[in-house]
Amino acid sequence: MTGECILVVEDETVVAKNMQATLQRLGYSVPIRASSGEEAIKQAERIKPDLVLMDIVLKGKVDGISAAASIAGSYDIPSIYVTAYADDNTVERARKTHPFGYIVKPFTRQQLDSSIKVALTQKADRQEFKTQINKLAQQIDEAIDSFFLFMEKKNERVAQHSKGVARLAADMAAEMGHPKSMFDELYLAGILHDLGKLLLPMEIINRPFNLTAAEMKIFNQHPNLGAAILKKMTRFAGIITPVLQHHERLDGSGYPHGIYGDNIVVEARILAVADTVEMLWREAWAAPALGIDKALDEISQNRGILYDPDAVDACIRLIKEKGFKLELYYLD
Repeated sequence: MTGECILVVEDETVVAKNMQATLQRLGYSVPIRASSGEEAIKQAERIKPDLVLMDIVLKGKVDGISAAASIAGSYDIPSIYVTAYADDNTVERARKTHPFGYIVKPFTRQQLDSSIKVALTQKADRQEFKTQINKLAQQIDEAIDSFFLFMEKKNERVAQHSKGVARLAADMAAEMGHPKSMFDELYLAGILHDLGKLLLPMEIINRPFNLTAAEMKIFNQHPNLGAAILKKMTRFAGIITPVLQHHERLDGSGYPHGIYGDNIVVEARILAVADTVEMLWREAWAAPALGIDKALDEISQNRGILYDPDAVDACIRLIKEKGFKLELYYLD
């Protein structure tokens, strides 16, 4: 494992030259040295080294720990700290920057070489892990796209309604102050919340109202069916419960299991409001203003009864105060 480019950051000239010479004898490329944190950041941007050997105590406003953190954050280049200062506070502060090694002066050539080889192996392993994660993410995206295309082919109305629910639910979660991870998952849950409908008889999907009692029992199974499909794939583990519960209601009058109150996860409570609003609005596509008024009246009148109060409030703020627009994707 030789030939890798290493940036030496050391403000003592003699020490820096000795380190550079040692590294070159070991077969590494050391095209330049830096003597300050500011210079280290500039040189890292310019030469893009494979690894930085960073002294912690440097002259200037930017010390080695701050410089290493900046280089790692901006260019994803790891550092090994090389320092005579090994007190607990320094080590703890350095640890938080996730270095690939820590060498205490004075050190031997063998110690330096071993630390670099370990760090470069760790970097290669991390890069391979990232590559595999990216491949997996691409496969997941392709799977989600395939799901949506399947939904569109089976029933465009269900697919387009799901897209609208996804947008509204994700924005509601953001409006409510939930972390980005939640509204990313809610968008996915919104896209797939009615997946189970695609396993129902087409005549029931296309006629969701005026169903007989027997047909309603079948229709009410679509959350169970959707959750069962999602359970087959690990990626969807975080949205199984919201999909299963999106028709449950606070007072226990929902389906498929009639659970109530805090037994319903917050993601499902958000989906319930978004689903209701989007559905009622979409029914009145020829008169969207009437549709949105009907939708907001429904959630307002049943705030705290059927629907989560915070979710209702967030939805109303988005639409009435913040300009959120429901989108009619088709006019059939």
